[in-house]
Amino acid sequence: MITLLDRKEVIKITKLSKSTIHLFLSKGDSDFPKPINTGERRVAWVDSEIQEWILRRMAERDKGAA
Repeated sequence: MITLLDRKEVIKITKLSKSTIHLFLSKGDSDFPKPINTGERRVAWVDSEIQEWILRRMAERDKGAA
């Protein structure tokens, strides 16, 4: 089952600000997951993609500590 997250949930999970998320999305080279359109003025993110992004960030952190 696919779970979708709204912007407030993504902010809560990632601890990123709305403006930082917007910045990541506006950069073509960012690996931050892109949202999907769920309505005329609504977007959502796939929960598993957000979780994978967090895990990649953790792996980058741990690689730098080695």
